[in-house]
Amino acid sequence: MPRTGSPAASADSIPPPPFNGSHTIELVAGQHSKITGVSVYSSYAHVTRLFKFKVRTGRNQVVINGLPHSLKKDSFRVEGRGSASIHDVTIARVDPPARLSVTSPRLDQLRAEDNKLARGLRRAEKELKFLDSYFTTLDVQKINVSELQEIIDGYDTAKEKLEEKVVGLEAKRGAVREKVRQEEGTQEGDKSNSQRTIRATIGIFASGEGSVELIATYAVRDATWAPTYDIRVNTESKLKHASITYKGSITQNSGEDWTDTSITLETATLTVGAFIPTLSAWKVSVYDPSRSSRHRRRSPTPLYVHQRRSLSRSRSPECRRQASSRSRSRSRRRDERRSRSYSPMGRRTLDVSGASHNITFTVPGLMTIPSDNIAHGVTIADLSLGAKLEWVAIPKLDSRVHLKAIIKNASEYLLLNGIAHVYVDGSFVSKYKLPLVSPEEGFDCHLGIDRSIRIAYAPLSKKLSQSGFVNKSQTHSYTQSISIQNTKSVAVESLKILDHVPVSEDATVAVKLISPALTLPDINSSSSSSGLLSPKRTVENRLGVRVPTPVTVSQGIVAQWQGSDDIASEGGVERLGKDGQIVWSCVIPSQGKVNLKLQFEISAPVGANISGLAR
Repeated sequence: MPRTGSPAASADSIPPPPFNGSHTIELVAGQHSKITGVSVYSSYAHVTRLFKFKVRTGRNQVVINGLPHSLKKDSFRVEGRGSASIHDVTIARVDPPARLSVTSPRLDQLRAEDNKLARGLRRAEKELKFLDSYFTTLDVQKINVSELQEIIDGYDTAKEKLEEKVVGLEAKRGAVREKVRQEEGTQEGDKSNSQRTIRATIGIFASGEGSVELIATYAVRDATWAPTYDIRVNTESKLKHASITYKGSITQNSGEDWTDTSITLETATLTVGAFIPTLSAWKVSVYDPSRSSRHRRRSPTPLYVHQRRSLSRSRSPECRRQASSRSRSRSRRRDERRSRSYSPMGRRTLDVSGASHNITFTVPGLMTIPSDNIAHGVTIADLSLGAKLEWVAIPKLDSRVHLKAIIKNASEYLLLNGIAHVYVDGSFVSKYKLPLVSPEEGFDCHLGIDRSIRIAYAPLSKKLSQSGFVNKSQTHSYTQSISIQNTKSVAVESLKILDHVPVSEDATVAVKLISPALTLPDINSSSSSSGLLSPKRTVENRLGVRVPTPVTVSQGIVAQWQGSDDIASEGGVERLGKDGQIVWSCVIPSQGKVNLKLQFEISAPVGANISGLAR
């Protein structure tokens, strides 16, 4: 169906159709069309509707009522198939249709039954009142004592019978009224007419009578989707992997139900005002007080600070005119920035691709999402990703052992920011905010506290000694013992224990690490055969940078300066050990126990008051 001006047909080859006046076609979106697809974005949805109807030769005016109130007018587009052309499209908001009375044979029968029960209930209530009124009018002095008990029993029997009748009628009427409400809901159909207040009018010129198809696409507000995850890790399994259920939570309150349609989830976001900034010249000069304040304000990066002069409360008219002119200029520049047009958005494909952050997920099959503002979950993918479990503890601060999984996204899916529900060994442990993770990228997932690994952090052992004849010095020797027990039925292959030694800030105070025997990197001697960074004394970390070789403490236990695995360049090697932090990497067998020892000395002149030793 070409639009006006389409070169699809030549005026010389096809005679113009006879003009029979305008033919109006009234359509209701919910009754005369079907939603064929919905693309849901983070803050709106794009809906595609298909209309099929017959047109007459000449001009046809198609009026589509019942479009949702959340429709964005500037997003409405129409295309068509058939021997006709689209001339014009207009969108308008109309008042919601009046609510019509609802009736049906079944509903009439239920209402008649309800009225019958209501009349019977009123009669029974009147009978109760009459019985009470009659009983109160009896004159006790005129009643024989032998007849009194018989009258009271008769009153009780009659009242009990009437009360049971009232209760039964109320129960029956309640059941009938519930059926009436259900039948009214069935006959009433769509209750969201008040939310369908948009009308589209489309002019179509047909070259002959026949059927045509009209495809309407539009964006609606009050629709969104967000990624959620279920991450499951089994610490007892020999196969180290993480099961991730990648889900989408769809919520919409657009005013129309999406019934039996294909749903796609889009990761693209609307970008407003995205443009490449302009880098201005960076000017420097010698400070000259005689320069005008206007010139100083235009300086992009002032390199001096001077005291601002106090301003008089009254300014000259010329100054006021200049200030007003500058204010108007700034306002114009702000308006120009705000009025920049949106960036063009490319079309999305249905294939999952890791080459871009704008990806489309297609939900298999057809799905129904009602306009109820309730989250509806769909599963995007079930992923099984490789995971490395790592236990971390800082017993000086907290003796509990923290468990985390280092997971690599080896799938083709881009994992978006979202809330993850974490399960360890089948039990829910925490909620975790998953960061943006691209394919082949890794992330850390915190799995909570592992109480099956127990750590005992003994009190710090201290010893003081003196040395020297002329320049006497005192040496403080410290020993810290750490005991670790694994109560699991499987071995713990990667437990990291963090601790530290003091760092001297005074030339007269020296700190020497005894055990583990780590030494600081000597960058200056790296080119010599004895340098600490020589190939024989270094290893490559996980980022490919050569760092000092870890020290083997015992079987399955090595020590190194904290941060060695995270050094990304050779320039960061010289910072190792400057903060005094040490990490032991331990492998503990099932039901096994290991002991760690941290020894260091602090030397200073005799009588020196060393601060910080109390920590």
